[in-house]
Amino acid sequence: MAERTPTPDGLAVTPNAAGDANNPAATGQEMQAHRFWGRWSTALFLPNAASNAATVPAYAKMRPGDRAWVQGTQSIYVLEDRGTDGGADAVWNVSGGGGGADHFTPNVIVGNVPAGDPAAAQAAPFQYIGDPGDGTGIAAALAALPVGGGTVGVRPGTYTAPAAPLTVPAGAKMFGGGVNTVLVAGGTSRQLVRQLAGSVVQGFQLRVNAPPSGAAGTEIVLLDGDAILRDCLIYGGAGAGDPLFAETLTGIVRVSSATPQDGCSFEELIITNVPTGLVGIDLVGDFHVARRIQFRREFATRGAGPGIRMDGDRCEATAVSGVLRKGFEVTGDSCFVEGTVETTGLNDGVDLVAALRCRVNVLATNGSPAAGSVGIRVRAASDRNMVAATSVRDYDTGVDVAATADRNILLGLQIDVTGTPVIDLGTLTETAHIRI
Repeated sequence: MAERTPTPDGLAVTPNAAGDANNPAATGQEMQAHRFWGRWSTALFLPNAASNAATVPAYAKMRPGDRAWVQGTQSIYVLEDRGTDGGADAVWNVSGGGGGADHFTPNVIVGNVPAGDPAAAQAAPFQYIGDPGDGTGIAAALAALPVGGGTVGVRPGTYTAPAAPLTVPAGAKMFGGGVNTVLVAGGTSRQLVRQLAGSVVQGFQLRVNAPPSGAAGTEIVLLDGDAILRDCLIYGGAGAGDPLFAETLTGIVRVSSATPQDGCSFEELIITNVPTGLVGIDLVGDFHVARRIQFRREFATRGAGPGIRMDGDRCEATAVSGVLRKGFEVTGDSCFVEGTVETTGLNDGVDLVAALRCRVNVLATNGSPAAGSVGIRVRAASDRNMVAATSVRDYDTGVDVAATADRNILLGLQIDVTGTPVIDLGTLTETAHIRI
């Protein structure tokens, strides 16, 4: 193996093609074969990169994970793909270090001008767009992302979104600064955010005001693909006095039912001020996960809309609720629900509508029980489910299993209710370790 050639500035480099200022071109020396390929003036001259086509035998020695140092940016580059023999098409990715660029910043940062951020746009060293508070800057940032990904960071402030929802492109991430980054539905649209496949929305307060005349839209956030929504505070309305006569919302967060999607994830959400009868999180499709969901309160007359509705298979949900409506509603196969549920009036804690092979593990309480309220309801179309390690308090009936429901199991229940019967079982229900 030939020794690397010292250059006038003292750098030890490996000679390669003509044109690299740090490498004498005519030495005829072979590129080194070990995983560190030396130092180069720019990334263009890395082995088999755009300005330095590498051929056998050097090309044959290149392996993904090989490293090289680029003096111009003071960065280590790692080989992802060696490309083709002599093709000058190798893919080298910077791994950071030294005084190089910050490779962890978002593609675009959006500032809130009314909150004191600059109004002037900036292109380097990162792209910055000032938003006048009407959401146009956020929309522009999302439109500027590269196809298939990219990140938009939104600074704290209040943004009243345009009439159309903010659409987060496939594979992209939009993150805010927490509850002080507020997105408000504007115009007549009640839908605030639409997420496409593989997108992530994180760290916002999302809210709608009282419904305007001509309001349209059936949910605040729509997941139109296998997307992720996390760390958000979502208001279904501005306050207890909101007029609801013009309300078009039927849910707060929903997986698209037009083309049912699989594999959405909801994490660390607080949903509050939910109008009468709305679904909190509507899981349509399979393999969805909703974890650490907190419902705080519902205003006006509490309706029958569930906190979380599962209309698909192999979904999982964990929730803690304040006094609101029905806790969970399940229509699906092999779903798992757990959490602390507090309902009121006639509303059930858990309603297994047409559930098959599901498991329930909850603490269900009714804050103001009414005749006919049920802690755990197992309807006629629900078979082979297990209700285990569950406590039911202050409902009219603890557990109600329909007469034709088949092979359901109640295991390890503690029940303290106000009416009779305490448990109303179907003829094919198996029970064990129930304390009344």
